[in-house]
Amino acid sequence: MSARRDDGATVVEFGIVALLVFTLLLAIFEFGLLFRDNLTATDAVSDATRVGAIVGPDISGGATADFEIVRAVREGLSGLNDNEVRTIVVFRSTGTADDAVDQVPAACRNGHSLVGICNAYSAPEAFAAVVSGDRSYFRCEDGQTAACPYDPENRRDGPTSDDVETIGVYVRIETSGYTGLFAESWSIQRAATLRLETAVADRE
Repeated sequence: MSARRDDGATVVEFGIVALLVFTLLLAIFEFGLLFRDNLTATDAVSDATRVGAIVGPDISGGATADFEIVRAVREGLSGLNDNEVRTIVVFRSTGTADDAVDQVPAACRNGHSLVGICNAYSAPEAFAAVVSGDRSYFRCEDGQTAACPYDPENRRDGPTSDDVETIGVYVRIETSGYTGLFAESWSIQRAATLRLETAVADRE
């Protein structure tokens, strides 16, 4: 009788331990992939911000900084599904917060552009414009495009260092939970800021 009780207790204990180990393995898998996605997003916005700082208000082949920024974001996030990237914001940084994400006005993070402050792009639309080579989507020639509120061609990069703006790039990603055990989806927000390079040549 005692042996049967011991066998039953062993089975129960094994079931509890197996459940804990299985949950732990799923947690490592889930949060490991989430950590990877966060690093990918961080690298993507850093690269895109650097591109925007180099281009400044210049135009090359009809492409403005915002075209190049969005292209850099898409390339940097190539490991993720395009439809998981929801919002890309190019903003004028004020440096009023330590964290770059906190420098982005809430309205911009929610997809609303603000005059002189940010261009909030719907990532699917912006990616489609980059893929098709639609540079006009990122230029403010008729006052109607998504690039007009914070016109890429009017950003200040000189002539003195006091006249140089600091720009930032923000992305919001909504990725599905990998296992579905810990969350149905995860929201990733990353941003970076950088001063524009001082102008050294004539504009186009």
